[in-house]
Amino acid sequence: MSDAQPFQSNVDQSELDELNDRLARTHWTDQFPGGGWSHGLNGDYLKDMVGSQGICFASVRPSRSMEITTKISFEVVGAMTTSVDVLQYIKFALPEVSVTKAMKLVYYTQAWSLAWTGQDAFSDPVVAWQYGPATELAYKNFTATVPRSDSISAELKSVVDAIIGYCNPFTATQLVDRTHSESPWKKTFHSLSGGHEAGRAIAPTDMKKEYTMQELKGEGPNRPRFDAAIIDDEKFEKLLSKIRTERREALDLLASR
Repeated sequence: MSDAQPFQSNVDQSELDELNDRLARTHWTDQFPGGGWSHGLNGDYLKDMVGSQGICFASVRPSRSMEITTKISFEVVGAMTTSVDVLQYIKFALPEVSVTKAMKLVYYTQAWSLAWTGQDAFSDPVVAWQYGPATELAYKNFTATVPRSDSISAELKSVVDAIIGYCNPFTATQLVDRTHSESPWKKTFHSLSGGHEAGRAIAPTDMKKEYTMQELKGEGPNRPRFDAAIIDDEKFEKLLSKIRTERREALDLLASR
């Protein structure tokens, strides 16, 4: 490949002034203390790269550009847990688990996480199908999913372990029947405008309500022991909100490239 050759680009000064003004008015979120790149785009790095430099053009080696883009992409995507990540841990804990039973364990992980912590266990939606709730992502990737013990956080493992401890004695058919008797699936599947053919998403609020009520009645799996900060610490919730905001801004930046 030949060396980069100089070139001239004629851009009206008014356009550059407008862009500089927009950058000057950019809203920056606070950098997560000690987070570096572990929670998505590094805000301090981006400020240094854009905020203090104004608009300029430079010759940059592709390797450096690719390094930055790849790092941002993998850190942002890696920060999001999906139902496949949960499935990997389930297949590690239960090597002979069937697809039907695994889908119910994935569903109950999401449902009881919402009841116990108020937080999603994973990001993709749960839908109402003929044989009960499931996620399309985990279902389609069941065969290709490799068992892993480190695919999810320690806190989420405690949720999955509690679900497995309670649900494993039931057969896959019994778990299907159980979900069919509970309000989240019934309310969604028997909708006049949907059904399993439409793959209607089950609302997180419906899951949270159903399984919170079950816990109040003394039904369902035993709540795992969490670090108090995970659920009740107000500071943790504020930090979590910051992380979500930073992740959203990072994704918007990547989408615009």
